[in-house]
Amino acid sequence: MRLSVKQTIYFIGCMFITACNTKGQENNLDAFMSDLVKTKKLAGAAIAVVKDDRLVYNKNFGYADEENKIAVTDSTQFNIMSISKIFIACSIFQLADKKLIDLESPVKKYLERLPAPYDQVLIYQLLNHTAGVPDYVHQSGYMAQVNRTQDPWEVLKPILDKPLDFNPGKKNAYSNSGYFLLGLLIEKVTGIGLNQYLKKNIFKPIGMSNTYLDSAVLSSKLRAKGYISSNGQLKEEIYLNPSQYWAAGGIISNKEDMLKWNDAFKKGVLLPPNEIKQMMQPSILSDGKTGEYGLGLELMNAPDMKLVGNNGVGLGFNTANLQFLNDGLTIMVLTNTSNSSSTMIAKNIRDILINSKIQNDKLQTNQDKLDSLVVTIFTDTQKTLLNPQYFNDTMAFSKFKNEMYPFIQLQGNLLSLDKQGEKINPKSIVRRYQVSFEKGKMDWVIIFSKTGKIIIANHM
Repeated sequence: MRLSVKQTIYFIGCMFITACNTKGQENNLDAFMSDLVKTKKLAGAAIAVVKDDRLVYNKNFGYADEENKIAVTDSTQFNIMSISKIFIACSIFQLADKKLIDLESPVKKYLERLPAPYDQVLIYQLLNHTAGVPDYVHQSGYMAQVNRTQDPWEVLKPILDKPLDFNPGKKNAYSNSGYFLLGLLIEKVTGIGLNQYLKKNIFKPIGMSNTYLDSAVLSSKLRAKGYISSNGQLKEEIYLNPSQYWAAGGIISNKEDMLKWNDAFKKGVLLPPNEIKQMMQPSILSDGKTGEYGLGLELMNAPDMKLVGNNGVGLGFNTANLQFLNDGLTIMVLTNTSNSSSTMIAKNIRDILINSKIQNDKLQTNQDKLDSLVVTIFTDTQKTLLNPQYFNDTMAFSKFKNEMYPFIQLQGNLLSLDKQGEKINPKSIVRRYQVSFEKGKMDWVIIFSKTGKIIIANHM
């Protein structure tokens, strides 16, 4: 489970940044992060910023354990969630280099027990989310099993009984299931467990001694507890059995090790530079259009911002590891709060560093119709009803259904919706709302088309 980097970056430019502007950029960053902790929007965070291969900002904020006031340090271990996918992708490329697999072969060639439709699913399509494999986390009843220990095939069973969501290569649709299949593929062709492969071929060669694939039998005093922010308070998040994340988001790491990873990846220590470049290329869909995912990486290619990296969201943790290519910046944000929106934090940090001035526009008219639409999509989601006609196109509907639908259903009934700000752009209207559900308040940003359809809806 995770949020789209492209979605989050698109609307953050419209938001107002509150930061001290008296003692330079470092003080501004300190003030920005400290305020998030003070207002309990997050429990703790480990932040690192690299500029042109030089570590320019390296600080920690808040608590790894809020109840016992154990502070976050450089060694604090976080579940990095979907950042884990880049390590799986790297492993797949290594196996292709050894001729153990062919990226353009069907995954069923190696995993024979897969049903017939997977004859059409190519390995590289699992990497760039164009395979059409249904996402197991969005299946009915999934939340009832999140505390169970299951092997990967058991986790995938509900989706393997279903047809593919679309013909492979037709479009992008984020799928954690695809990375479970890649994990099974690694185990099948190497004959060893995924945790063993990662340790031997990824973590150990570059000195990532505090990084490992989580399991229910592992524990560490360095591990951060996971929280959720609700109504200005922090609550310990519900337990998610590590087997439910596995190859899709089950890696535990800390800031020190992730800095080693970023350096090794950029320098081509584990993969040759030409393959790293290949991973950063956008997917090409069957209609010739480009997608928003590379091979194990999320991409954004706008005139003023080129971005590559990963973010991850799950129960108790929210993480981002992003390269802002235009600025020569790599920003890492590791938090132990589900709804802390690490990607938005990373973008705020980037804006503070480059001294961007972001303004709040005055409220505009035509609010009733759009506000009513927002209320409708929230209430319909709670009723397990959602009309695609509310959305600008099928991609917008698919993203909301896949990424926001399960999250909203966990929040309880909608209690109130208050508009906090609005910006009118040439082709869109951006609104910020404070939304109250039974389980607490949170901020949302909704982007509408000029025709009043939803382009993007995401919580902060």
